[in-house]
Amino acid sequence: MIKINNLSKSFSHSKVLHDINLTIDTGETISIIGPSGSGKSTLLRCMNLLEIPDEGSINIDDVEITDPNTDMRLIRENIGMVFQQFNLFENKNVLENVIYGLLKVKKMEKVEAEEIGKNLLIRVGLGEKINSMPQNLSGGQKQRVAIARALAMEPSILLFDEPTSALDPEMVKEVLDVMKDLDHKGYTIIVVTHEMGFAKNVSDHIVFMVEGKIAEYATPEEFFSSPKTERAREFLDKMLNK
Repeated sequence: MIKINNLSKSFSHSKVLHDINLTIDTGETISIIGPSGSGKSTLLRCMNLLEIPDEGSINIDDVEITDPNTDMRLIRENIGMVFQQFNLFENKNVLENVIYGLLKVKKMEKVEAEEIGKNLLIRVGLGEKINSMPQNLSGGQKQRVAIARALAMEPSILLFDEPTSALDPEMVKEVLDVMKDLDHKGYTIIVVTHEMGFAKNVSDHIVFMVEGKIAEYATPEEFFSSPKTERAREFLDKMLNK
């Protein structure tokens, strides 16, 4: 599904990603973890070209999305993105937020789009909030709206950029529960996260990044029971005993 070759990215004079190579199979759930500033979110954002790599290539379903001739608009229709800060339209209600892409990008009839939106909101536990405005929702509810909005476009790939880091602790579980449910639906899911329980119990593989490089790539069982590098051992000790 996704093949990344020799990917590098710099901001100003600082190199954030160093020669990244990674293959993600269709239907896998991948957790990208590591200390702050290790390049996790930059790598994720390169996967739908929110950040443009300086070197290397990214192929999705044998299409090189880093080729300037590729129509990225069509690629993005197949990639859902959930951000740390929700990014909802504050002047639109919950249902309007969810169906926005269906109306504007897919040019769907409003009645059909609303039916899809309502079903998705029920699926994420917000069926009673379809007419609510974002400012009247909790952080966990806003993030679930953002997930429903991403699902509305029927993507095969879902990217999550630290989706729980802006939430109060009691709201984290409700978002993670929705994400765990998605793991059984056939999506290819890539998550940048600090939630070690999710990474351990839901992921097919762990990508552990340090200073812009992939320091370890392993199954959760391998990574959490016997990490290969001292830096990974230090990271896990800190995260699991905080």
